[in-house]
Amino acid sequence: MADTAHLRKHYAQLATEELLSFELDDLAEEAQAILSAELDARRADPDEAHHFRKMAGSPFKLDMWPTDHPPLPKGPPYFWLAESATHAHHMGAEQEETLAADLQSLRASCSALQLELPQGFLFFMDSPSLWKKFRSVNGGFFDLRRQPVRCPTTHGYLIPFISDQQYCHFYLMHLTPGSRTYEIVWADASYTDALYATPELFARNHEHDFDASDIHLCNVDFEAFMWNHYHDHEKRFAFPPFQAVE
Repeated sequence: MADTAHLRKHYAQLATEELLSFELDDLAEEAQAILSAELDARRADPDEAHHFRKMAGSPFKLDMWPTDHPPLPKGPPYFWLAESATHAHHMGAEQEETLAADLQSLRASCSALQLELPQGFLFFMDSPSLWKKFRSVNGGFFDLRRQPVRCPTTHGYLIPFISDQQYCHFYLMHLTPGSRTYEIVWADASYTDALYATPELFARNHEHDFDASDIHLCNVDFEAFMWNHYHDHEKRFAFPPFQAVE
């Protein structure tokens, strides 16, 4: 017999995106009933409805990163950073001298492909004062040097915008020509290397083990993604050995 009280509390504490990633057939009967009831309640909530519209039929795997940070507050763009500290070793420092030019090049490439970069992304990437509010426990940095590349599972394009310091993990934006909707996804280096490989290099180094579906959905709003990123990393900086890193 399942501990239904525990299950109810557990599901109530999870974000809707996480609940939608569960496979009902893999759950016990009691868990299926509780999860279905929780999802039905959220589906009827106007504040939750957009999750179901965005997540249904997504070509990407859902990311199961912890979501115990507070929701993005309502207000002007990035107002929640007003009182946040700035850092010498921030996520814009690695490419600080070229980010502005890289952004202009990216805008031109997207325009040619009929891709509309979201305003929240453009505002942020055009604001050096905001970059300095963000630091990364894995040495991640903003990097706009790569041009849009076709996504193998959709009719859209992928644009890397954050890399870790060893180029092992990337956050990318997924855009579709003629559409204002977009997604923030992540993939590892083997995936992104395959995307940008020449046909010859792909056949030699990637074709035998490339999984086109091995890409994960993080968010459908850029500012909300940055809010989550900020809280995820700042929480870890609060504990050793990161306390002394500045």
